[in-house]
Amino acid sequence: MKKFITVIMISGLLVITGLYAKRKFHDPSHRLENATKQVSQLAGKDDIKNGDIIFQISLSGQSKAIQLATHSEFSHCGIIYRNGND
Repeated sequence: MKKFITVIMISGLLVITGLYAKRKFHDPSHRLENATKQVSQLAGKDDIKNGDIIFQISLSGQSKAIQLATHSEFSHCGIIYRNGND
């Protein structure tokens, strides 16, 4: 009986840890919050300027397909255009 309870407790701990890790590292809304925060910090330091080229990835299937087809770490790029503080 002790062995069964130990197995259940360890299984529960693994499930909770897995759910936390999924939220922290793979949840798109959480990743968007982190990216927005990082861009705001860079923009506040004037590290991002008009004309800068940025590269990004996403968790979508399309992003993964582009990465596989191009053999690149990134799937999308863009050019920065600042309009005041936006």
